[in-house]
Amino acid sequence: MNHSQWEKHLEELPLGSGGFSPKSMKQIKERIRLSGKRRSPMRGIAIAAVFTLLAAVVWVTGDYRQAFFPSPGAKETDEQEFRLTVQYGDKMSFMARFGFTYMIDHPKASFEVAIPSDEYEEKQDLASYKKWVSESNADILRVPLAFVDDLAADGVLVPLDDLIKREKLDLQALYPSAVDLIKEAGNGQMYGIIDDLDMNMLIYNRSLFRSNGVSLPEKGATWDDIVRLAARFEGASDRGKPVYGFSYGSAPDPFRMIFDIGQSQGLSIVDGEGHPQVDSASWKAIWSQVSEGLRQGWIGDKLPDNSEESDPLKAAIAGNAFYNGRSAMTLQPYLSWYVMNEAIQQGLLLDEWDTIPLSAPAAPGKISSLTNGTVYAINAKSANPSQAMKFIHFLASKERSNKAVETGGPQMLLAAVPDTKLGESSPIGRYYESELDVSAVLQQAKRSQLPAYNRVMSVLSAKANEAVRDLVAGQSTVDEALARLQAEAEQAAIIGVLEASE
Repeated sequence: MNHSQWEKHLEELPLGSGGFSPKSMKQIKERIRLSGKRRSPMRGIAIAAVFTLLAAVVWVTGDYRQAFFPSPGAKETDEQEFRLTVQYGDKMSFMARFGFTYMIDHPKASFEVAIPSDEYEEKQDLASYKKWVSESNADILRVPLAFVDDLAADGVLVPLDDLIKREKLDLQALYPSAVDLIKEAGNGQMYGIIDDLDMNMLIYNRSLFRSNGVSLPEKGATWDDIVRLAARFEGASDRGKPVYGFSYGSAPDPFRMIFDIGQSQGLSIVDGEGHPQVDSASWKAIWSQVSEGLRQGWIGDKLPDNSEESDPLKAAIAGNAFYNGRSAMTLQPYLSWYVMNEAIQQGLLLDEWDTIPLSAPAAPGKISSLTNGTVYAINAKSANPSQAMKFIHFLASKERSNKAVETGGPQMLLAAVPDTKLGESSPIGRYYESELDVSAVLQQAKRSQLPAYNRVMSVLSAKANEAVRDLVAGQSTVDEALARLQAEAEQAAIIGVLEASE
């Protein structure tokens, strides 16, 4: 059946019954397992939309198992009918992303979703999360990394080591640093699997370095090394337009750039007690370097005009100085290179690119913070831990990672390292090759959950960019600017602690 026939077949399915006969399910299963050629991520988004539509259709039946897997002719397994409740934002999104695919191999499964309490959504703290878990019937939890050690010590999470052996989950197939990280959080034991991982890395334009006679950045480079390289692009231009040594993203946000650089160097905006350290010597050094780079023009903060581009991908490329070849380096997560790689596949980007970790001086070649990471764990109250472990095994399977790569993704790093041939043009291998400084990552995660943290970040996000503009204009010194921000951050921290105690 070709693609157009397949679409016609979907259109003709009877909506009232959920739309899938046993024969249709067999065809879907075989189609998913095909070792097809690479597909565009944009097509992947369209496929996800189809599954979301199917979720809406099936929603009215009230029984996913019967709608998708009618008992006559359904796949025979040794499983009894079972239901898993998973912590997630909403049922339709969960089914579209995970549930339907899982039920292909587990036709006797059904799912419910447990949505965290409003109190936790507002406070985002350990106490309100523990309270919600104690009142929840969730089998599978999506735990913030910072909470793992406390929840494990309190017996809230199931240690997975024995279940992993019983389920024959190969830990060697997983991203090694993520395994080390979860063991660090669990005092040597596995209390979960980390999925949807992402981290900032230094992405650089090899072609631009060569054309300007500047040596390439090397693995183990710190921010000080990158500053020296970026400064060599001062005054560079291409066809009358400036070329920068470094730029940040698709929005002029100097503070976010400073913050991400600081985290890459192992710095935190608060200390272990939640006290702001905005004006520390290490943060002052980064503020000085960035403001000098902006003033001298080797760091770019002006966005190219993309108003004439109607295509979303072309607009993203045109509106980003790094994407369109006018900046030599940027600090971005894998998701950014995912977008770049799609543009490369479509012939929109012709330069040569590469990436390395931006390291802290204390941990050469390693990464000190994550931009994303979800810990899937089993609730100790679960009545069905063995089936919950099977679902976690599905999340951590090479088959899932391989299929994501084959179909143009994933948009973030999955638990298992794909073993499909990635090719030199694929960025995903570079990210999986990277190594985390697990102690630094865990410290960053725990400090981000302190009561003062969000309040401090809120104040800095509102005030810091104006401070950068004053520095670039020569209207303030770094010491003066950070003294003011430190004072405001201290007041914000007090408010954050008081709010958490209410």
